[in-house]
Amino acid sequence: MNKVISYNKSILIPHLTPSPFPRGKGKSWYKFYAIIWNLFSYLFICKGMSNLIRRQKINKQKQALAKKLRIEMTESENILWKELRTNKLIGLHFRRQQIIDGFIVDFYCHKARLIIEVDGAIHQTRIEYDNLREKSFISKDLFTIRFSNKEICNNLESVLKKIIEICIARMKTL
Repeated sequence: MNKVISYNKSILIPHLTPSPFPRGKGKSWYKFYAIIWNLFSYLFICKGMSNLIRRQKINKQKQALAKKLRIEMTESENILWKELRTNKLIGLHFRRQQIIDGFIVDFYCHKARLIIEVDGAIHQTRIEYDNLREKSFISKDLFTIRFSNKEICNNLESVLKKIIEICIARMKTL
């Protein structure tokens, strides 16, 4: 490695930059290290499903549908999202319209492994599908909480308190 010193506002800052490979060399080493890193990340990072969201295969149609659902959120989802976004709720990061195990969930907090579903009229007709989703999430140690549109619109404070209580309880057990 070559030690390069750059000049920044009259302060010398050392930067360590790797020396370039000789011409034609290094490509095989790069491939070797990439294979080793992928194997390491699979064995140690994904083995316990600690990184559930990043290492999953996503269907392009599901991805497009999730993007469309992010744009066309319902009124109650928008109300709840305003309270969950930018780590407003006790500093927890929530994602919206997240794909987990081939299913699109309304909101997801990875740190608490919590799924929040906002149930509208459509959920009354797809009870079997929701049960299948629920079994899939339980097998991955994810907890699902459901709120109706009316609950969110009429009683937002109690919904947020319930989310906070569940998040704290889940983080203590994990």
